[in-house]
Amino acid sequence: KEIEYALDVLKLDGVGLMTSYAGKLLGDGAFAPVFDELNRRRAVVFGHPTMSCCANPVPDVAPPVIEFPMDSTRTIVSLLLGGGFARYADIRFIFCHGGGMLLPIVQRLQGAAAQMTPEERARRLPNGIDHELQRQYYDLASIGFKPAGMAGLRKLLPPSQLLYGADEPFSSTQQISKALASLDFTADERAALQRGNALRLFPRLQT
Repeated sequence: KEIEYALDVLKLDGVGLMTSYAGKLLGDGAFAPVFDELNRRRAVVFGHPTMSCCANPVPDVAPPVIEFPMDSTRTIVSLLLGGGFARYADIRFIFCHGGGMLLPIVQRLQGAAAQMTPEERARRLPNGIDHELQRQYYDLASIGFKPAGMAGLRKLLPPSQLLYGADEPFSSTQQISKALASLDFTADERAALQRGNALRLFPRLQT
């Protein structure tokens, strides 16, 4: 009913979710009815991190410094290896901060997929890990400031899946714009990152 009201009555452009609720990641089967309906509607779903399991494991460091990127990673993995991305193939997911800590563990995810039985892989990952990761969307908040982070994203993901994100007021629109201008994107790629890719997701905003 909430989805119906938000999308049909309020005419919202998409749905925003936290990466976990009460310790359950978005790939948890408890959320299947929600995602089945969002999939039926070919919805855009934006996932923002929260802290799901580990409170404040490093007392002198604010929890979001570590736990926000980790919770994004956990929920992406839960959807990926649990078969959610394949099941909800018509949802356009957007994840914050370049997917959190996704980049360093891609090889481990490939190893986890290799440990599945052929039947499990056919059901959960019929098109493989790279296909599922590369068709989701990722904003550049936090990760777009550093050439090393952007280099990793560009190795893993096509430019068509990257969205401008500055994380204002916690980060700076001016800083990320300056950082993007300093990288070797073509003019067309930079225009896509800053506007074009988002317009494909939200065509209503084209003027």
